[in-house]
Amino acid sequence: MIDDHEQDDAPAVSFGAWLLTQRDAGGFVGQLANAAAIDRAFPRSGDVDAARKWLQANRASGDDWEALEDAETKWMG
Repeated sequence: MIDDHEQDDAPAVSFGAWLLTQRDAGGFVGQLANAAAIDRAFPRSGDVDAARKWLQANRASGDDWEALEDAETKWMG
């Protein structure tokens, strides 16, 4: 049985799906969202760790990693 309290802490939308809604956010988060939207390999229903693996596989720049951290903070918000 799943503890109801554990589910309360998790956002209702996956990180990947949420990030795709941020295409008009501007800044690095918006740029990351745009890159994710055009890449079929992006884990659309994945969590932040899946997005990290996607960035690593794409040999992301420092700005991309910073954008991911910012996006994670906003998503958890």
